[in-house]
Amino acid sequence: AMLTIVEAWMGALAYTMQLYFDFSGYSDMAIGAARLFGIQLPLNFNSPYKAVNIIDFWGRWHMTLTRFLTRYLYNPIALNLSRSRMQRGQSLIKRGVGSFGAYLELVAFPTVITMFLAGLWHGAGWQYIVFGLLHGLYLVVNHGWHMLLKARGHEPAKAGWFQKRLGHMITFGCVIVAMVFFRAPSVNNAISVLSAMLGANGISLSDGALFSNQLFSNSKLGLLWLMILMAIAFFTPNTQEWLSDHQPALGHQPTLDKQSEIGWLTFVQKHLRWQPTQAWAIVTAAIATTSFLGLSGVSEFIYFQF
Repeated sequence: AMLTIVEAWMGALAYTMQLYFDFSGYSDMAIGAARLFGIQLPLNFNSPYKAVNIIDFWGRWHMTLTRFLTRYLYNPIALNLSRSRMQRGQSLIKRGVGSFGAYLELVAFPTVITMFLAGLWHGAGWQYIVFGLLHGLYLVVNHGWHMLLKARGHEPAKAGWFQKRLGHMITFGCVIVAMVFFRAPSVNNAISVLSAMLGANGISLSDGALFSNQLFSNSKLGLLWLMILMAIAFFTPNTQEWLSDHQPALGHQPTLDKQSEIGWLTFVQKHLRWQPTQAWAIVTAAIATTSFLGLSGVSEFIYFQF
């Protein structure tokens, strides 16, 4: 059956949220299990859907993989190319500014190669390769934009509120597109879903759905959960921020005053952080009990296969 635009968007958003909480929980469990044995693991997941650009996203998503790829793939390639340019007497990139040729050779090429291999790391299917190349393209554009801003005397890190919100929306939209390929069994399936998301199968609902409201009557609970999960991912503190007084992850200490420009969120982070108190014991027990009651069988993590 052909997907409607509503079904395609709900499916893409639902998987994007499912993978987010799956990977977030998987990473938190690893940190918690290690702490039981007195081992502190580095942070691997830091609210990536709050990222204001794709560079920021990869600094928050699968952080250990990002560091590995940067250290053992990107840096050696970029260093080798830099030495080659120096031997040829060509310019390099200094303080984030350089010629277009230097940018293509020292930033764009190593980035695309690194993300191509990152896609292959997730799987040998073409959909994973497209996923990696898409993120490589995103990063190339993002780095190029930052370089252009710096060349004109602007500092990307000092962007205003509107620019950050716009960047946040663009980044999340790009992530959703890449996630469609990541989830799809083939590139053709992914293109079909993306086409439906763009309205290729029509933007209006069927007459039956319009008059019977069948589509939304069957999807109300799912839509409600989707809205709740998106609100949690976008606007609430993550586990590291809730437990910031105890520094769960190795070498990571959230700076509460810089986590958000939203006043109520700063208030929550400052005054409702986890403490070894009776109130928090009750809340923790309630969450644990709810989780246990929700167990209905074996459920493997999505990211376990990677």
